[in-house]
Amino acid sequence: MSGAYRVSVKTGGSITIPCRYDLRYKTHVKYLCELHYFQRCSPDVHSKSINKASISHYINKQTFTVTMTDLRTEDSGRYRCAVEINGGSDVIIKRFHLSVTPGTPELYVDQQ
Repeated sequence: MSGAYRVSVKTGGSITIPCRYDLRYKTHVKYLCELHYFQRCSPDVHSKSINKASISHYINKQTFTVTMTDLRTEDSGRYRCAVEINGGSDVIIKRFHLSVTPGTPELYVDQQ
């Protein structure tokens, strides 16, 4: 798993996060979840923000990307890219902390 990192985005902006996984997970369900205190990260958790997040899967590159759009300050939080494992603990691929700010972020991507 990649280490956790911070991402800062201006209010109303969007961001795409690449999440690379091991080849053995290529047929597994991939998802994004927002992690709250003492809450387990599972596909059910992310459903509240499904209208802001979309996932694109690039099997040949063993990567899926999560794109989050029209971000608001209330979308700030800790997120995980994960792979669903039937009958076991899901695998966390990437952790990141999203900070949505009304002003210009300290470091941001102007164009992708």
